[in-house]
Formats: sequence, structure tokens, C-alpha cells
Amino acid sequence: MYFRDYLIEHFDIADKYEKLKLRLWEEYEYDRDGYTAAKNEFVQKYTEKAKRLYVNRY
Repeated sequence: MYFRDYLIEHFDIADKYEKLKLRLWEEYEYDRDGYTAAKNEFVQKYTEKAKRLYVNRY
């Protein structure tokens, strides 16, 4: 939920995430685990930022 809320409020990051997912989709079209692992660093980075920003939200 942190990551989702962060993307809703930060359109520039949501745009970067969309572009990352499209690029990775081409590379990992038949490798779901690889696709998930490849976007993990991005998701973790912005989830941590969101947790600091929304410290007592959830």
C-alpha cells in the first residue's frame, strides 16, 4: 500500500515505473520470476521512501 500511494502522489516516479515494466516485459516475457526480481530494487527503493513519508499511515 505504501508503494501504491507513493506512485499515486508522485507522477514522475509512476511514469518511471511504467517504463521500467514495459522494458522488463520485453526482456522477461516468458520468465515471470525474473520479471518480478528485476523490478524488485525499484519497488524496494520507493517503498522505503514511502514508509518514511507516510510513517503512521498504516
